Amino acid sequence: MTPAGVVSVIASQSISTPSAMTFDADGNLYIGNGSGGKITKLASDGTLTRFGSQIILPTAMLPDGGGGVVVLEAQSTLSRVSADGVRTVLALNLSGGTDVLDAPDGNGYLVSETRKNQITRIDASGQLSTYATTSLLQQPRNIRSAADGSVYFITAVGGLVRINPDATLQVIANGIGNPYGLALDADGNLYTSENTTRQVLKITPTGSVSVLATTAFSPGPLTVTASGDVLVAEYSTGNLFRIDASGAVSPYATLGTPVYTDMLADAGVNLWVPSYVSSQLLKHDAAGVESVYAISGNPKGVESDGAGGVYVATTDAVRHVSATGVISTLLTDSHLSTGTMTGLALDTTSRLWVMADNGAIFRFAPDLSFDKHYANLGSVRGMAHEAA
Repeated sequence: MTPAGVVSVIASQSISTPSAMTFDADGNLYIGNGSGGKITKLASDGTLTRFGSQIILPTAMLPDGGGGVVVLEAQSTLSRVSADGVRTVLALNLSGGTDVLDAPDGNGYLVSETRKNQITRIDASGQLSTYATTSLLQQPRNIRSAADGSVYFITAVGGLVRINPDATLQVIANGIGNPYGLALDADGNLYTSENTTRQVLKITPTGSVSVLATTAFSPGPLTVTASGDVLVAEYSTGNLFRIDASGAVSPYATLGTPVYTDMLADAGVNLWVPSYVSSQLLKHDAAGVESVYAISGNPKGVESDGAGGVYVATTDAVRHVSATGVISTLLTDSHLSTGTMTGLALDTTSRLWVMADNGAIFRFAPDLSFDKHYANLGSVRGMAHEAA
């Protein structure tokens, strides 16, 4: 096909079920045949030749620089087929391979393994190593909005990700052990509980991670109060602890419900805790007085509405509890039936972000019309080099 859109046939005979193609620097076209076990070469002068043998279901190819090709076979084997037809296996047991590239630093090849959600390097000696992973974008667990219009979410596999105002994704930190909860302070610092180490972490907007406090319990959801203290719940209990700026930990309160998924301190120093176990939302005010609201649909996430009430993420809807305790269904949408809603955030432009346990994040405009869908964040299907 020309740039003008004109389509012409350059070869049609003796090419059996073509399944992968690549060009070399001289303009020769190499075609992997889905059957027949050979590579077809269509030279720039129109000459058609075949080489190689026992090549199984080519998925992707690239030239090797010497007249041969590197072939990803059946999504599981990487091999090199030289110009004289010799096939050499470079790697076996790849998982769901869909694409192959020369490594940017010249050391071997990169293969996207979709079933592992990673890009794997096969170096010059045949050793395999993880080059990059996108699995840390999967299973979003908590979500919060920032004053600059960004939205952050933390994932069950230890990734902290920022959705920038231009809708691009940026990994801020990774390797956090079984994180629970996400909170921001007035300076844009983030806090999360690292359950595996019993630590509460502080993460700057640039991704610098430090330990705010080490606890004697398994920390769960947390929030930042208007005074700047971090309140953290002992996971699956109602025990709350205060952490001050120095990292000192002290008892704060015991709630009437266990804390599992989320917790929020609003500007009025009220604590809001959703409980999917009892289908309730608990409000704990500054005087320690508790109010309980029945919320249908297994509430898991909570966000302030800025007016003394809160939004609540339930299985397939967003509920609203006003400052006076009036409960209403704010949003139902067909998108919200694709998974269990687990969290939500309201950004500075009044757009509502709703998070599901299947890896999807939905954005709704201020009028609650559907706006954008982030989904399948952990699946690598293809790769490309950035132009130098």
